[in-house]
Amino acid sequence: MPENRLGEESEILSQIRAGRRVDHFETIRRRKDGGLVPVSLRISPIHDDGVVIGASKIARDISERKRAEQQKDLLIREMAHRVKNLFSVSSSVVALSAKNVDTAVELASAVTARLRSLARRMHLPCRRRTVAGQARVSPVCRRCSLLCCRRMRVTRRRDDRA
Repeated sequence: MPENRLGEESEILSQIRAGRRVDHFETIRRRKDGGLVPVSLRISPIHDDGVVIGASKIARDISERKRAEQQKDLLIREMAHRVKNLFSVSSSVVALSAKNVDTAVELASAVTARLRSLARRMHLPCRRRTVAGQARVSPVCRRCSLLCCRRMRVTRRRDDRA
């Protein structure tokens, strides 16, 4: 047991002495090699004629689950960051487009044109040219189903498998 977790032992033992079990308690334990490992513990009292004579402990290594949770949290934070950036870009496009127009129709047209232009620029690294000069989808962008790709008439050849 790591030094900073020694207080858990007295709490667990008091629960066991009272005849109660400790269900799915997540904590950190030390391996024989000295490394720390996150575990889920379940500790149950062992009774003999109503008297607690010992305890049964099941410890499950939850390292993989903890890593998966950390990765999920990182991806969620990254997604939130990207969504905020998209809203920021959209707001900037609208503000920039509004400076040079007089009507709502002109604004809609200007915003649409700017967004299409941005979409085309974003896909430049994804495109590559065939010998015939026709745009072809790169492996990075094969699964892209964005409307901007269809408008640019990006095509797939038979050897481009989705």
